[in-house]
Amino acid sequence: MVKPKRNPVVLQKKAWVDATELRVLGVDPGFAAMGLAVLEKTATGPAKTLELRAVKTQKSPKKVLRGMRVSADDQRRITELHNALADIAVKYDVHAIAYEVYQPFKAQGGNAWKASRAEGMVQCFALERHLLLLPFLPVDLKMAIVGKRSASKLEVQKGLYQKAENFELMIDEILKGEREHVADAAGYAYLAFAEMIQIRRMAGIAI
Repeated sequence: MVKPKRNPVVLQKKAWVDATELRVLGVDPGFAAMGLAVLEKTATGPAKTLELRAVKTQKSPKKVLRGMRVSADDQRRITELHNALADIAVKYDVHAIAYEVYQPFKAQGGNAWKASRAEGMVQCFALERHLLLLPFLPVDLKMAIVGKRSASKLEVQKGLYQKAENFELMIDEILKGEREHVADAAGYAYLAFAEMIQIRRMAGIAI
């Protein structure tokens, strides 16, 4: 007898479907810099920003790399990103991870492929912990927060001032060069709430 496949949402049911507060970890995947943001939402209240964090990794200097494969140094850096992801996810006991879908194209050069490795790490991290995994395109973020496909990073950041409590205050504490990564992460977390509420409605469960 063939056993029916289990729906991933069913596997995650105990974790979030019946929760009174939804907590989402938003991620802007990157190899040199990764933006992390935790947002929380209750049934009647607005989204609330719990934490914003930018995680940066650095290449080892050439004198250290001498005699060592670059791929070994990359493993160290991806481990640093993984550890930061685990730290914040466990700290807030998040129900879901919302992240930017990375779409490399032929014209992209440099280290674009490394960013895709960071995205893959985020996916594996969520799946191995049975967290709801919600991918979004950059255009999804721009349309939901600003209302136009051509919105700039700064427009997205300012749009979040009105959508997530504490966001404006907390992002001021992030270094200027890292704010766009953190703002995108917060934006993806914000988008996740609508998706989670829709899943609940389809299951006949109100938030």
